[in-house]
Amino acid sequence: MTALISFKMIKKDYTDFFETTVLNNLLSLNLSKENIAKMNIGIGVSGGADSISLLISLYNLSKKYAFKLFCVTVNHNMREALVSLKDSEYVLQLCNSLGVFCKKIDIPEGKIFNYCSDNKCSTEEAARILRYEIFDFFIQENKIDYFCLAHNKNDQLETVLMRFLQGAGTAGISGIKTQRNKYVRPLLNLTRKQIEEYLLQKKVGWKNDETNLDEHYLRNRIRHSLIPLLNEKFDGWDTGCLKICEKSSWDEEYFSSVLEKLNWTIEKTGEIITYPSKDLGKMQKSVLLRFLQKGFNILGVNKRIPFSFLNEFITVYQKKQNEKNGDFEVQFNEFNVSYNTSTISIKKSKILATESSFFVIIKEDGRFTLPFGEVIVKQEESNIIADFKGLDNSIRLQNLSFPLCIRSRQPDDYVLTGQNDYKSVSDILSDWHVNVLDRQRIPIVQSLHETDQSLIAVLGSLIGYKDWILRGY
Repeated sequence: MTALISFKMIKKDYTDFFETTVLNNLLSLNLSKENIAKMNIGIGVSGGADSISLLISLYNLSKKYAFKLFCVTVNHNMREALVSLKDSEYVLQLCNSLGVFCKKIDIPEGKIFNYCSDNKCSTEEAARILRYEIFDFFIQENKIDYFCLAHNKNDQLETVLMRFLQGAGTAGISGIKTQRNKYVRPLLNLTRKQIEEYLLQKKVGWKNDETNLDEHYLRNRIRHSLIPLLNEKFDGWDTGCLKICEKSSWDEEYFSSVLEKLNWTIEKTGEIITYPSKDLGKMQKSVLLRFLQKGFNILGVNKRIPFSFLNEFITVYQKKQNEKNGDFEVQFNEFNVSYNTSTISIKKSKILATESSFFVIIKEDGRFTLPFGEVIVKQEESNIIADFKGLDNSIRLQNLSFPLCIRSRQPDDYVLTGQNDYKSVSDILSDWHVNVLDRQRIPIVQSLHETDQSLIAVLGSLIGYKDWILRGY
């Protein structure tokens, strides 16, 4: 559930400071106070303190500088329907009271989870990609000059720490950019504390998303566990972190200028790209790594390619080059990367064995179709009975009620252990020695009637493995 935060009196006046900072950040885009009046400024508002503070500050600035303000709020349909509705309705009501144009757009129920399964990405990544698709359309539809996002200084620190812990290079730890095309972030040098104090002084409430407390997400573990420890034990860590972020962004500017001069040749309607092998040998590892990533981007891969795969190719390539020992090829998902004495190529290839993916939301008793057969689900007092006809097995889940979903595994799935800690589903399946093809066939049961939407069960017994069922259910 979400909570509407009420206001209280505070002493320090943040109004002028906050709004002046937002204005200066907009003017840093090579704008002047005169030409900003001709702009259509867009903003994405979720209902949280960050986006509400940005909305209020932009609204006040629009009255002074006469630019037009357009708002969009996105209902991701990932939480309980009533909660999501209350958040979006609050944004609509606030915009209506201000006289600001606001459009609410609903992502269809289940679309984010299906996107995860189809693209093998986390729910956070899927939600972000689909949200930006909506923003892109909103920008085009309303002829927006700049679209404002509410990332703040705390988000920057969390992002840099998260990417560092995930093994990112300078591109990752250079952090969130102030501007990317029409997207701008006017709060990036303001802290969450300053944001909340501004709203308290303006006597404007905001919504708190309770899922931000769910520590099975890496960002939340960093926010609630790691950062408090760093604050307690390591004075000045945040300043040092932001310096690394800035230095890394300078490095990336250099690499970007180098890569602009290196171009793949696109062949066969964009399904294969090539580059001369003799020119490849002139590249340093750091450039070659980024050049390979650039190639995948040309072929339509927008997510990060694992370093382990790129490093494998570079290692084998250098060994073959030193030995002058012929051709080789490595496979990554649906792509082949091959090398011979004349050419390196990346091409799309057919997948001979595909993983199945599935997702179904269940709100009441009924019969539902999954890739491996049908499941009949019914409520019996405080228990849910799931009878998997195609797998000749029946599962009883205690102290569970509708709504729930039965779906395939996603990369960011974690379960709560008996030690009150979290463990990834991938690690559980590794412990069970589940083969690669079976991993997407094992059903996951997720509760949807609670705020944290806990994973209730991993039903490995349906295809010959173990089960994991949350105690108390």
